[in-house]
Amino acid sequence: MLSAETMTPNFNKLNPITGMKRLFSANAGVEGIKATLKSALFAYLAWTAIQANWDDLMTLGFKHTGAVFVVIGTILHQMSLKVAIAWLILSALDYAYQRKQIDKQLRMTKQEIKQEMREMEQSPEMKGQMARRRRALSRGRMMEAVKTADVIITNPTHFSIAISYEAGKMHAPKVVAKGQDLVALKIREIAKEHRVPIVPNAPLARQLYKKCEVEDFVPREMFQAVAEVLAYVYRTMGRTGRVSFTQSEENLILATC
Repeated sequence: MLSAETMTPNFNKLNPITGMKRLFSANAGVEGIKATLKSALFAYLAWTAIQANWDDLMTLGFKHTGAVFVVIGTILHQMSLKVAIAWLILSALDYAYQRKQIDKQLRMTKQEIKQEMREMEQSPEMKGQMARRRRALSRGRMMEAVKTADVIITNPTHFSIAISYEAGKMHAPKVVAKGQDLVALKIREIAKEHRVPIVPNAPLARQLYKKCEVEDFVPREMFQAVAEVLAYVYRTMGRTGRVSFTQSEENLILATC
């Protein structure tokens, strides 16, 4: 990729205040102190090597050429060995210090951790919006199920429970929709539009609403009451012509008790 961004004039780089801040920053100060101490240490080690061979250095003028090279080589060897050992030790210490500094720079602040957790877990507003969408979708599916339900059992005003049963396919009647107050009213309205029978039975409606969730099968202890409602509805529906059931099919619900 070709980009002229690096060629764009940046006057911040020419700002003397910014340059002074970089020059006299804490990191620059530490690096300056380290460089000064290293130089002083290396100079001391070189001086100790020279001092250890001072007598030989003073007599170099009286030695032949080969001996001079031997003395100078010995001094350089001692200097190099001491400096190399010191350099290795300082490098190990500097590596540990630099690594600690990098870890410190990479460490997130409390605010950054909170922000990351919010992004990972999503904000409460987003969670609430998603929950509302899920409820809306679930309610939409539930209202669609009301249209094909066999009966709506009501309180008659506070609760509405839609029951569905398919002989031979279900081992028990199933709660396909339920609601309270405004939702219960909406269920009754949809049931009336699609000619789904509505049967008032306050005790049964309260128990079904309390013990059953949508898509749950009716508990065994309520089989008898629900079966009687369904049998009544089947007989009524047979007379109205919506669906025709045989007597054996009507008795099938009662037989589940």
